[in-house]
Amino acid sequence: MSDIEWLWLLVILVLSFGLTWFQYHKQFKKNKSRSLWYAIPRFLAYLCLGLLILNPKFKQVTYFNEKPDLIIGIDNSMSVGQLTDAENYKKRLKKFINNEELNKKFNIHPFSFGENYQTFDSLVFSEPQTNISNFINQISKVFRNRNSHLLLFTDGQQTLGSDYIYTSKSLQKDIIPIIVGDTTNYVDTKIDRINSNSYAFLNNQFPVEFFVSSNSDKSVKTELVIRKNKKILSRKPINFSDENKVVNFTMYLKANTIGVNAYTAELQPIQEKNTQNNRQEFAVEIIDERTKILILYDKLHPDLGMLKESIESNPQRQVQLKSIKETLVNPGDFNLVILYQPDFSFKSTYDKLRDQSINHIVITGSQTNYNFLNRAQNHFLKSSSRATEDFYAEVNPGFNSYQLQDINFDLFPPLKDTFGDIELKSEADVLLFQNIDGYSTRQPLLMTVSEGRNQKTAYLFGENIWRWRMRSYIEEESFKEFDGFIDQLIQFVSSTQTKKRLVSDIKSFYNKGENNIVNVQYFDQNYSFDPNQKISLNMSDKETNKNYSYNLIIKNNNYSTKINDLPAGEYNYSIDVSGKNLAIKGEFKMIDFLLEKSFYRANVEKLRMLSDTVFYEDQLGALKNYLSSEQKFKPVQKSIEKRESLVNWWVLLALIVVFLSIEWFSRKYHGLI
Repeated sequence: MSDIEWLWLLVILVLSFGLTWFQYHKQFKKNKSRSLWYAIPRFLAYLCLGLLILNPKFKQVTYFNEKPDLIIGIDNSMSVGQLTDAENYKKRLKKFINNEELNKKFNIHPFSFGENYQTFDSLVFSEPQTNISNFINQISKVFRNRNSHLLLFTDGQQTLGSDYIYTSKSLQKDIIPIIVGDTTNYVDTKIDRINSNSYAFLNNQFPVEFFVSSNSDKSVKTELVIRKNKKILSRKPINFSDENKVVNFTMYLKANTIGVNAYTAELQPIQEKNTQNNRQEFAVEIIDERTKILILYDKLHPDLGMLKESIESNPQRQVQLKSIKETLVNPGDFNLVILYQPDFSFKSTYDKLRDQSINHIVITGSQTNYNFLNRAQNHFLKSSSRATEDFYAEVNPGFNSYQLQDINFDLFPPLKDTFGDIELKSEADVLLFQNIDGYSTRQPLLMTVSEGRNQKTAYLFGENIWRWRMRSYIEEESFKEFDGFIDQLIQFVSSTQTKKRLVSDIKSFYNKGENNIVNVQYFDQNYSFDPNQKISLNMSDKETNKNYSYNLIIKNNNYSTKINDLPAGEYNYSIDVSGKNLAIKGEFKMIDFLLEKSFYRANVEKLRMLSDTVFYEDQLGALKNYLSSEQKFKPVQKSIEKRESLVNWWVLLALIVVFLSIEWFSRKYHGLI
């Protein structure tokens, strides 16, 4: 008990004695021995009542030993399967995981991983991608604040994610790598990476950047050959040396055929063990026009440069920034016009947009003149105010103009605009609502309006959208997600095609081995998303005529399916809605490129950077002895401190009843009641 509780206990003793003496001191003077039968039970009853109120507690400490967690991460990728004797490796690994001594010492948690991770079941070495960094990061979160150690069985070859060396250092996790696979350093030349645009324009030359390397300490001469349909388009002699083991260069190819053009780059082999990494395919879609976009402004703002950068991330877009005060350009020369914070100086431009039915986007902000804007268009009215407000974005799940991917809008900083209610005067499809400090206003922040068959307009009520792009980069480590969102909006508003009830994001080409997903949306006659249809993706290989079929399932307001298992080749496809006369037809190419098959040895050098302690797959006995003997793997003694009541309340209550009963019967016996 604490000192305070001892003090209160003393106070209770004094009070109990004092009250008892006050009530029975006269009886003590008459008959001392008889009065004890009254006073002692009364004193004890008072004492029990005081203890019941005070409820004194004492501290009880229990000690126990906690076994550390041993997390076993097993690389299940294709590269491991081709770099080691798979069957013998599986047997040794299974024996190690089931070792009785280790299971007594550790809580063992085995996992297998490739692009993602899962509880270990069996090894088939079929994962086409490896993300070691993601596995380390996710496991560290699962076993956070626990005494845990990670054994990493891998060849160290990663095809996805951030650098796992950096991830491991930042998390300060105890990691022991076990190197799996052949570590012999054979002579090898390879194509490390090919960078090319997804699109090129007809009759132009487009650049292709190559990174090639050799691991030989001697001078090596080879040649890079570019082919299309087995026809040689270009050759590039390459000389490697001990001082120059990596070569980077750019070649220019002619875009002379509209559609998806597949190319093969191949380094001529030089008596190498692994020649799979000498060959890579890449594809470029050749198109014959660019979308021209005009951005008009009155005052400079960071949003302007961001919009140009984001829109032109798609090579099909060409942006011109023009001040409204400069020599007037003809909006009719452009596919789309963006008006940034318009005021009365935009009047003539607005007249031309209306007369020529030109699609446009209006972005407002704190400098927008709403008196002018309310007169210039008939889509909405906004009450004018000098006060400004910050508006956060809230996704409208009912938006159906096109497929919208939520890029975590709720995490984006607010946009600034003048305060005021927006009254819609025509039918609009709201993509984002305004949210003020967590309160949903149901007022549009971003909306689209379609007039007639072809004319479309979009309104963004807020400036500082450049902050959204920065925030997206912080979250995704790339501008790709945000630029894709802007590209979708530009594509929809600039398009003069009528709205479709069946929409797909199927691409012109895919790389085999990547996470290839096809998304489809189906809308009913009122253009509301319909989740109750049966939609299938049917494909036919152009060369073998073999047919493939996938049933699409509902996921995040999309009908989706993966086509990762599709063999390399060229395919005709059809997306069909059961019982409806609607379909999307086209063709695409699955490029035969699996980075996992290009590795010829385990990355020993990088794995040694993970830890000072490294083992190989044939040293599992030594690893077991190390885990059994090292002090840092010993169980940790922990204690649990509990504060329990000195006497249970029901015991005290029972004693009070007993003592008062004894007093009552004593008084009754002696005729005092």
